Amino acid sequence: MKIRHQFGLFAFIFGTYLGFMYMFLTELEPTLYDVLSEAFSNINHLPFNVSDECIDVVRYLDPGGDPKVVDLFLNKHAGKYPYIHLINYPNAVRVFHKMYHVLKHQFTFKRKVFELASQFVDLVGLDLQYEIPNPIFVGIHVRRIAYDHHLQITQNGSLVEVEYFKRAITALQDSLNLTNENAMNRMVFFVTSDDEKWCKRVFFDIEAVLFFPSDFYRKMPVVSKAHFDLCIMSLCNHSIYDYGTFGFWGAYLAGGHTILAHNIGTGNNTEVETIKQANLPNWHFIDAHPPPVEPKPDYSSLYRRV
Repeated sequence: MKIRHQFGLFAFIFGTYLGFMYMFLTELEPTLYDVLSEAFSNINHLPFNVSDECIDVVRYLDPGGDPKVVDLFLNKHAGKYPYIHLINYPNAVRVFHKMYHVLKHQFTFKRKVFELASQFVDLVGLDLQYEIPNPIFVGIHVRRIAYDHHLQITQNGSLVEVEYFKRAITALQDSLNLTNENAMNRMVFFVTSDDEKWCKRVFFDIEAVLFFPSDFYRKMPVVSKAHFDLCIMSLCNHSIYDYGTFGFWGAYLAGGHTILAHNIGTGNNTEVETIKQANLPNWHFIDAHPPPVEPKPDYSSLYRRV
């Protein structure tokens, strides 16, 4: 089960929020517990199997991105329905960001994952110690495989191209230079992706110091690749990503400045909107695609042949 696709990941987070803010007891289904506890060491909720009695009295809640919906629901059903089943895709960033420090503790990577990712970061630092003695690490996550169709059907959108990441790097440099004028020369980029071949083919002409953590991972594949990549992103100072929940969580756990895409298509992007509603500090949105080039006007018809 892929961690980036875990509706249950958000359900767990939201359930933790309910417990943190409303004193609900958060319970995990065994499958979700197995997925989370494989990556993180502080998942302290024991798994349980839902009984028929519980199913008979459960109330279903789709929190969406609006905390008012949650407050109204809980006030209406407080004391009446002791069991709540979170449904759909509760990526309610605006809601659970209130307990960011709790999430950071819950999502502490297991020691073997953290040590492998830290080893990679330390080796890069040693390799660059004379060229860039005090590097600023930036995680770049690129989501591509099987995602074009998803963007088309959900928002009439399409995959970004390499020029998006070039603009994103410039946007991040501009953002950081507001407080650190030397940031541009100190930035080191770690590129993670589900399509590494594409990245290596098109990123070669980006004028930046780039590393692909997967090259290191293949020498010691002792943990899940997804967990390794996510931990690498969380160890970075700042983040760039295009779209998708994997990129979001890497950036969210890292903190710092984040550049991400919006206006991906003509349809509504609920994922982007929930992030915007959260008003996360130092999160900056840039267009997924460059503006279309307008054709030059043809004035030839205005001139009469002699």
